Amino acid sequence: MNQALKQTARLLMLLSLGFIVVMNSQCKGKKSKKAPAADPEQVLPNDEPGSQGDVKFSVFFEDNPFFRQDGILPDTEIRAIVIKASADGDSSQEINFSLDKKDCAWPDIRMEATESLNTVQVVGSSPSRFEGLFSPCRPEIVATVKDSPQSEAKRLTLTLTQKPWIDRLVASKKRICAIRVDGFLFCFDGRGQKAQEFKDFGPIQSWAELDAFGCSLKPDASVTCAGENTQGQLGNEQTSPDPIVEPVQAKVGPARSIAVGDDFACALLQDATVSCWGSNLRGRRGNDSMEPQVLTATAVKNLSQVKKIVTGADFGCALRENGTVACWGSNEFGQLAQGEGANAFSLVPLDIALTDIVDLSAAQATVCAVRANGEVHCWGRKQEFPISMEPRPLPVLIGTFTDAQQIYVGYEHSCVVRREGLMSCWGSNSRGQLGAGAEFNGLNNVALVPQPVVDIKPAIGAAMGDSLSCALHLDDSVSCWGRLLPVSGLDENGTKGLAIPIDFSDF
Repeated sequence: MNQALKQTARLLMLLSLGFIVVMNSQCKGKKSKKAPAADPEQVLPNDEPGSQGDVKFSVFFEDNPFFRQDGILPDTEIRAIVIKASADGDSSQEINFSLDKKDCAWPDIRMEATESLNTVQVVGSSPSRFEGLFSPCRPEIVATVKDSPQSEAKRLTLTLTQKPWIDRLVASKKRICAIRVDGFLFCFDGRGQKAQEFKDFGPIQSWAELDAFGCSLKPDASVTCAGENTQGQLGNEQTSPDPIVEPVQAKVGPARSIAVGDDFACALLQDATVSCWGSNLRGRRGNDSMEPQVLTATAVKNLSQVKKIVTGADFGCALRENGTVACWGSNEFGQLAQGEGANAFSLVPLDIALTDIVDLSAAQATVCAVRANGEVHCWGRKQEFPISMEPRPLPVLIGTFTDAQQIYVGYEHSCVVRREGLMSCWGSNSRGQLGAGAEFNGLNNVALVPQPVVDIKPAIGAAMGDSLSCALHLDDSVSCWGRLLPVSGLDENGTKGLAIPIDFSDF
């Protein structure tokens, strides 16, 4: 098989796989008769007199491992070789090209000349996942024969589609889940080898789950919940003795994000205030009331200009736009960071003595924050093995970080994503959830000093479960370490302290 036929076969294979769609159409004038199949490098004469200088296109793409049937991953280089020739049997006839980007929102798509006559390439990259561009790109190559007034302008349309990439990871004791940018939720529960679509809630923007119930934020800013409802934690202003399987709409909103604790839930509303519902034991709803049976979602007192909310088992915290934090609810282990001798709980938010906070996370009875200078501070219960009962009533500096960017607190351990995608973890290592490697895992059940996670690609996000850590990587892959899941039967794969891939590739 000669090189031209190989290229033709490769083109047909790519088109049949759906990697990219190519359309060839005339912009004006009479339509040429359909030419018989030909070698891409051979040019057939146009059999209509007077329509001299017709153009024939051939398109080829360089091999790229990030091309998939459902589109192109973010930050992926694109290189399409577009070959042109005259249609009058003269392959040396020069052709003029231009690129029409009117139907392409991708900023880095352009046309470049090549060293070969009548050959141009479309190059650039798909938008970054952080640019928020999730739309097709349909640039058109416009071609006419140079110095031929009879030449009819031809247009070749390339349709480039971006893959619905993973927007974030969420974890619970039951499963590790990935939320795609198009709102679909896929979860791995330890059974089988791949993640499965979690269809109970439909398209969502965020998801929060504990053992007994969970809530989702829908694209229309409404909140739906399902599971146990003995304390009104589903937000439908009712209680029920039996779990509710079908999601019900919580009477709160419109919301920007959600968080759940033991038998209660909170929503960050679009007006930057916070409302909570469900159990009010030890003041976990923050509404200056001890009344346990007020089923209506109520505003947390004295909170405004909030940009993030987090919850533990029986308390909540809010990060304000000005970089300060306030917490309410239980203070049994120092979760409210009010110092020695403080009250056991608070019915209203109390300010934490830290400023310039850029990220916040909480779980069980522990809270951690990242400051603008890259430091990490934690308060509440220490995360040790066996579980510590020792409180930390004031924020404590963790490690010597100057490059921390994101913080993730799990049930027994915490991890930080640092600049350049490095990760470090500390706390209980009973299942290898620190990711510090087999040698460290064999000698240590706990790390009071942060340990670097070994043998993983740079991370752009993470999620912490019970004894589980997972990282999201720029190439849309997910890796996890620690105890995979309680029901997995695969714990031996997660107790070596080394990351293993979780297959979310076939959504």
